[in-house]
Amino acid sequence: MKKNLFTNPAAHGLSMAVFGVLGYYSWKFEGHAQQVFAKRRDELLERKGKIGGLAGSE
Repeated sequence: MKKNLFTNPAAHGLSMAVFGVLGYYSWKFEGHAQQVFAKRRDELLERKGKIGGLAGSE
């Protein structure tokens, strides 16, 4: 019967580091994606004239 991966402290630390890095980069990607989507949404609304029409009436 094989030993569990987490009985070895080095393997446990390595797996924690790998999942930590994956979590960090997924968190950073989510924030970046929100900014990109918000910018794209504003560009599309301006193109449709919803934001552009309000800015021109001032």
